[in-house]
Amino acid sequence: MYVKRSFGSTGRVTVMFDMTSKTSESVLLSERIEFRQGTLTFEDGEMLIPIAIKVFKKMYHEPSPPPKYEIKLSSPRLGAQIGPEDKALITYFDD
Repeated sequence: MYVKRSFGSTGRVTVMFDMTSKTSESVLLSERIEFRQGTLTFEDGEMLIPIAIKVFKKMYHEPSPPPKYEIKLSSPRLGAQIGPEDKALITYFDD
């Protein structure tokens, strides 16, 4: 997943991200995902930053429907602003 910086690329800005479960089986989800919160730092000139989410191989049957989680941006710093699309809902489908 990527976060895009809009309206200029001058200067260094930061924004926080936080991932929360949107599935009732939140314990199962938290065992499967490595990164759940952090700070994204856009350096001068940088326009796109990935949020790396490591998903571990399942060792049990997944609940139905598939797990969902939300990534929300917050706490802009150093002159950054968060636009109207401050969150993304992600559904993880495992084959």
